Amino acid sequence: CEEGGVDIEEVKKRSPEKIVRVDIDSLTGPTKKNLEALFRHELVDFATRLWDAFWRFDCRMVEINPLALVRESGSHPRIEVKTKSGVHLGDGHSYVAIDAKIILDDAGLARHRDLDVLPKGAASAVPTERELAARKVDEGDWRGTAGSIFIELDGDIAVLASGGGASLLTMDALTSAGGKGANYTEYSGNPPAEKVEKLTKITLDRENLSGCLVCGAVANFTDIYETLKGFTEGLRQVRPKPSYPIVIRRGGPGQEKIYEVIGKIAQKEDYDIHLFGPETPISVACQKMVELSNDYKIRNPKYESKIDSYD
Repeated sequence: CEEGGVDIEEVKKRSPEKIVRVDIDSLTGPTKKNLEALFRHELVDFATRLWDAFWRFDCRMVEINPLALVRESGSHPRIEVKTKSGVHLGDGHSYVAIDAKIILDDAGLARHRDLDVLPKGAASAVPTERELAARKVDEGDWRGTAGSIFIELDGDIAVLASGGGASLLTMDALTSAGGKGANYTEYSGNPPAEKVEKLTKITLDRENLSGCLVCGAVANFTDIYETLKGFTEGLRQVRPKPSYPIVIRRGGPGQEKIYEVIGKIAQKEDYDIHLFGPETPISVACQKMVELSNDYKIRNPKYESKIDSYD
């Protein structure tokens, strides 16, 4: 755009013809011929290298602003420009990115361990110790996902949700019922019991909880027995032992079998666990969670929960 990058959104509204949009095939990338039809000769190499950086480092966005045309003078050394083939010296003038905003895809960070990049938490905040611990659950084990998304919130009901859509529905239903989540996290894709166990310990390592909600849709491929076995094992390691109510709403392979096991554990070890199957809507399970949580807070002082280790 000839007007530069200041208030570029306003320029787009006022004079959309001044904004150049280029659709690029992500499999082949831009060709030199395509770029030469759009940019002056000096910008073709810059645009090519810009795409190379975007692709190589798994970027979600690369914004250059401002882009400066730097001319050489006798008092300044020539500028070095790095390309795939090595380092080349400018031939009189060069385009230089004076400033840039780059957003990397967190899912691709495992391929770039050489980069000193701090992962982001909610709203790009510095992640908490608990958020970082949850993300480590998936490291080195690609069997399903557990904890890759974990956001701490200021509520008092711990949440372990399953499936992207059902997880969001659970949080919405919990809020609509008057509850406040202590966190947002999910597990899905048939993770093994040990991963859910670790995520459970991290999630329940929180002071002043008034309830725990384990909720998800009806699974087709996730072994409910395996995942809820992991939850139960994690729950039994939390100290002091949780006395707050726990609501579990799941459905899928192995659900009835593990519900029978959990029921016996709850009775024998004195856990306040309430089990709901797929016939119970998620909204109803969330409403029950809020009712039990409110009753718990009336009957009990603030409950502190702490474990010794996430391992």
